[in-house]
Amino acid sequence: MLAAATLIILPIVPNAFIGPFDAINPRSLWLIVIFIMSINVLGHLALRILGQSIGLPVVGFFSGFISSLATVSSMGEQSKNNTAITYAAACGATFSSASTIIQLAILLAAIDIATLNVLKIPLIAAITSIAIYGAWLTFQSLHLQTQDTPNKESAFSIKTALWFAGMIAIVLIVSAALQVWFGQKGLIVASGVAGLADAHSPSISVATMVASDKISAINAIVPILVAVTVNAVSKSVMAIASGSKTFATKVILGLVIQVGAMWAGWWFF
Repeated sequence: MLAAATLIILPIVPNAFIGPFDAINPRSLWLIVIFIMSINVLGHLALRILGQSIGLPVVGFFSGFISSLATVSSMGEQSKNNTAITYAAACGATFSSASTIIQLAILLAAIDIATLNVLKIPLIAAITSIAIYGAWLTFQSLHLQTQDTPNKESAFSIKTALWFAGMIAIVLIVSAALQVWFGQKGLIVASGVAGLADAHSPSISVATMVASDKISAINAIVPILVAVTVNAVSKSVMAIASGSKTFATKVILGLVIQVGAMWAGWWFF
């Protein structure tokens, strides 16, 4: 299916901006589908090869490429059901937030390299800070008794990839409309609203607008940072709602560090 999507469908997908406000490029959307499918396959293979003995941190990291918000919820439920794995579950949720930024960088590189260039320092700061915190949290969890996670089902899901692309298409149209009607302020509001569910959709929407010369790369910085920040708020709420108090505290602290480092990277550099 992945080979067919890449070798058969991709060459015939139109590479032009269409739809309301000329907001959608079918080829860019299909590339996103291919990237999501590829990342899912790589994550699944890594888990099959490494096995479950490494535990929740590895599962959380790879699951984060699919949905960090869903990963936080899943890890929270496990921490609530078994307090012995609270730290390991928090590690998994924390590393899923690192996956979010890594995936964002990859997708921005595929859509518009200029947008990635202006955001490279904030993104590097976000990845580095959460990685250091996650490593510290992992070190703590190694001193606690953990149990292996159950076998993970296949991570490959074309439905998930298509849903993700569909979400991006909707956000593209909404963002373009708000930007046309209300200018830069409208774009920031649209990115924040979309960021409640996913940080990638509004970010890619903004990058696509840069690629089509609707806005400059500099004007894409704040909307994307807002989307990532609002998404972190959603994950914090999810951590509180799904997990134990200790789990939520550890996860939220990591998100605060990550978002703070990201904004500091933009503000000071």
